[in-house]
Amino acid sequence: MYNNLGKEIAKKRKEKKMTQKELSNNICTQPTISMIERGEIIPSLEILTKISKKLNLKLEYFIDFLIYENPVYIKKFTQKIDDLTVNQNYNTALKLVEKELNNTRTDFEPIFKAYLMWTKVLCLYNIGKKDIHKTINEIKSILELIKNFPNNNFLSIRIYNSIALLYSINKDFSKALFYYNKIDFIQTLEDTSRLNTEVYILRILYNKIKTLYDMGNYNESIDCCNIGIQKSIELENMSSLGNFFYYLGQNYEKMQYPLEDISKCYRNSLFIFGILNRENYISAIKSNKKIFL
Repeated sequence: MYNNLGKEIAKKRKEKKMTQKELSNNICTQPTISMIERGEIIPSLEILTKISKKLNLKLEYFIDFLIYENPVYIKKFTQKIDDLTVNQNYNTALKLVEKELNNTRTDFEPIFKAYLMWTKVLCLYNIGKKDIHKTINEIKSILELIKNFPNNNFLSIRIYNSIALLYSINKDFSKALFYYNKIDFIQTLEDTSRLNTEVYILRILYNKIKTLYDMGNYNESIDCCNIGIQKSIELENMSSLGNFFYYLGQNYEKMQYPLEDISKCYRNSLFIFGILNRENYISAIKSNKKIFL
């Protein structure tokens, strides 16, 4: 398994046109780097951190090669399944996931197997083959299963979000909020190294904002809107920015903020949706919020 890690370190070193001696400088000896690249030894976390930094990569990039037998395949497969579920092609996603679960290779990759189990349960729910209460209980069992796994943070966040969404669908907003509150949105956004992860965390934050709004917790919803706006700007990511401004305006309405403040939120939201060509959102705002425009 550790050959994958060594091969990837060697690959990234060569891409940087760096010799083993240059990579080892101020980290370890050149023979140590050679043994790591051949898969003969596993680097300590301290050494791997320094190697990552010198190669200008996040530590988690190499951690994946320790956890998974084939991280490139897993990344492509999970992306394919995520694309299918985002587009609500649950039957196709379910067939692929069930096929992969029958592959004994997954027995050696517990986080990947947990991802497959979680996706299967959600697909069954979305095609009407599993009721919401059983779905929640089974997803909670998967969450319990992975709690001691290394590198489980992002999957745990996705599972928290799915449980919270299901509780929101069931109008049990207090339980939904309980699971949203398990996610440290600010810290996770600061630690992430993948763009799709950043986008996903922002979307989860938006789900939490909607839940707080539906509960009537307008002040807390406002705080989360402001976090979302700030982080979207810092990350230069507009995917959820229009939604954050829209719900900030919604909350301001409920709290009877000055008309100017409410109008500014909706105008900002319209501007962003205009850039993103989200015509449905634009039409809805112009129709439902025209008194503020």
